[in-house]
Amino acid sequence: MNQFMIDFLLQNTIWSILTGSLVVCLALTMRRRPAVIHLACVLALIAMMTPPLFSVAFPGAEWLAGYRSAESGDLESVVMAESESVTRFAAVDSREIQEDQPVTDVSTVAQNPLGVSSEISHEAEAEFFSLLPVPVPLVNWPNTLLLIWAVGSLAYLVFIVRQIRRFRSLITNSQPARKKLGDIIEAESQRMRLRHPIVRELSATISPFVFLSAKGPKLVMPTALIDELSDDELRSLSIHELAHIKRRDPAIRILELIVATVFWFNPALWVIRHQLRRAEELACDAVVADSLKSKPEIYAGAFLKTIDFLATDGIVRPPTMICTVGGYRFCTQRLKAMVNASNHVGVSRVQAIMTATVALPILLAGFMTASDPGNPSHSNNQAAVGRWTSFHTVGVSNVLGEDELTSLDHEILKQLSAVKETPKIIFHYRPGDLDDQSLAKVVKANVEKFEECESLLRMKYKGRVHIFLYRDVADLQKTTGTGAVAFSTGTVSVHQAIEFNSVHEFTHIFALQFPNDEDKVTDNFAVEGLATILAKHDENVPIHSWAAVYQSASRLPNLVELRRSWPGGAPPRVHVYHVAGSFVGYLIEEFGIEKVKRWYVNSTEAHMEFGKTFRRLERDWQQWLKRKTVQPKDREHILAKLGLGVMPEKYASAKKTALFDGKSLSGLATEDKASWSVKNGRLTGTDKSTWSFLATERKFPVNVGVRVKFRLVEGKAVAVMLNRTKDSKSHINFATWSTYLSLTNGGYVPLSHLKLELGQWYEVVVVNENGTARVYLNGLVLYEHEGAFFLNEGTLGVAVEGGTIEVEKFESFEVAAQK
Repeated sequence: MNQFMIDFLLQNTIWSILTGSLVVCLALTMRRRPAVIHLACVLALIAMMTPPLFSVAFPGAEWLAGYRSAESGDLESVVMAESESVTRFAAVDSREIQEDQPVTDVSTVAQNPLGVSSEISHEAEAEFFSLLPVPVPLVNWPNTLLLIWAVGSLAYLVFIVRQIRRFRSLITNSQPARKKLGDIIEAESQRMRLRHPIVRELSATISPFVFLSAKGPKLVMPTALIDELSDDELRSLSIHELAHIKRRDPAIRILELIVATVFWFNPALWVIRHQLRRAEELACDAVVADSLKSKPEIYAGAFLKTIDFLATDGIVRPPTMICTVGGYRFCTQRLKAMVNASNHVGVSRVQAIMTATVALPILLAGFMTASDPGNPSHSNNQAAVGRWTSFHTVGVSNVLGEDELTSLDHEILKQLSAVKETPKIIFHYRPGDLDDQSLAKVVKANVEKFEECESLLRMKYKGRVHIFLYRDVADLQKTTGTGAVAFSTGTVSVHQAIEFNSVHEFTHIFALQFPNDEDKVTDNFAVEGLATILAKHDENVPIHSWAAVYQSASRLPNLVELRRSWPGGAPPRVHVYHVAGSFVGYLIEEFGIEKVKRWYVNSTEAHMEFGKTFRRLERDWQQWLKRKTVQPKDREHILAKLGLGVMPEKYASAKKTALFDGKSLSGLATEDKASWSVKNGRLTGTDKSTWSFLATERKFPVNVGVRVKFRLVEGKAVAVMLNRTKDSKSHINFATWSTYLSLTNGGYVPLSHLKLELGQWYEVVVVNENGTARVYLNGLVLYEHEGAFFLNEGTLGVAVEGGTIEVEKFESFEVAAQK
């Protein structure tokens, strides 16, 4: 029994290393088909528990397995047996040794390694190997190794049992799910044709999960997370968990634990388990993306909220049998896949048939040979174990393989069947869409862009790119079923209208050949940023001009938040591609394209390539943008796109009256004089708790304007006030989290995208014109709202909350009332 177990463990370890290597290859080459990778992992686990179809012998196998020759009982018999074997082998006629015979068959060499003629080689070889002794080990290694294996298996089993007990105690604290969650699960279960699982809520910081109980599958959601999610976001997470149930992941987890208990020592097992866990999460994400169709941002938002929810010290670590969201790099990969909806759902019929054709016969043959006494893997023949042997594998070519063109490409080739080839690009177009002259023009334009991309990236593309040409954008969208103007598939193909040509889509293809990184993490911010800046212009306006005007209009988003919520997180009408493109362009100009390419393939490690943190790079980029010159016509075009107007000349040129002389607080009043002072010609106000106000001593008429140039050094918010009396005031608040205009009825008009940046100077003009509020920031329209302000005489003032403000200018001007 000991001998059988050791032989079984050794042989299956060798074969599992081969199957594990296959799984890793599939994971690297079929990243968009997690369901296929998952199937391969499951088959590899089953194969580990199946006796191998072929036995693989190797030097020392007899020592590990415990085989001993009849003459190996003591040292004297070993010497005698060795002497006898040498004498008998020497009797072979040396004339029959074919040393110079050319080798034409590898199997012949394996069966006749010494080149003995076929008439006597088998007999002599068998006689020779039957007499070879095996060294007698000083320690009974078979029993020792078997004992180590048994202790390891028992320890792992105890570990699992303890986790299960801890898990059961955790589940006992769960409560029945609220009606909203129950209704969502019931509706989605019916849609997915699933039996309604048991749904529970748990007051713990733990990720949503499913597990297999005696009563069937159970789905558990953390209570606090449910409170943070919208109905659509909760539905998307529920679909993910139901997908685990539909794919039988909880049952596969049991198989996985059984195999791990037996083969805990096998490194291939842990590789396969790692790929299995990743594949099942990506496969379930693909199910959600397919269910949500055109709204991947809903699931992405729910996923990010889940990560934020779990980013606490009090997180409950789930047991081994529960699926988790994964580490940072894997979360980044999942987020990218779900936003782009790039992963395929399920296993196709062809893939399933090919897998069954290849895998099932091998598995069945392994079970059948397990009880076959003639099978060399279970034979006690000492010669078979004690020497080098050859083995054969089942020849399978392109198993579960896929070429570089996507399924969409192959489908569209049926319509775009005409082909034009160049050394680097293959063009596909619909017959009749292009005459020879037009085709030549299109080819020339795209080849030039291709070469431009090579020049900008300082690299030569290896291979060829496929370009699918459509009559126009409408034809592209109808044929491909997308809403894109042009797009690359992420492999070797680009889809675009005939008149479209740009390095943007080429960049996505070229980036696949950037220097690789073992910790490869690329996010859409870097992907689209590089492609956008290499195109240089959008709507004939330089990319940096777009970003510079966004900045002057206080529309630049926080880059950290933008990357996390991509493509959301930007103010209205601000194009995130322009922002990312300008930032990447700054990196190229300051550090060079080669460093940017290395950062691109590991975009979480900015400090490793550039010597600065990402936030420091963002601040440097903002200062760099301020020095950029924007042409007046470009500025006008961008402002029109933003829907922003310019402050009227009558306010800009109106005669101003200084309310602060730069020397003292003369003419100004405050409730707390210790909070306000003059330093270096600037008004400085400090507040440590709520608000600290500074206002004029005299009152001003209803129709009045005020101009304030300020910066918030630290703290929360700044307010600019008009027509302030004891009972009423008209004001606008600029806060680090939002901006809002107060109304006379007690309400307010929010401008949530405008957030005050600490240390940045702002020039604000606020006008009360017969109750109409007109607010301008850095010369641009911010608000124009009728009936917002009070119609009374009052003072003008500024205020700071929970921090320190510096004021350079504090001026008033009269406003002519409109009739």
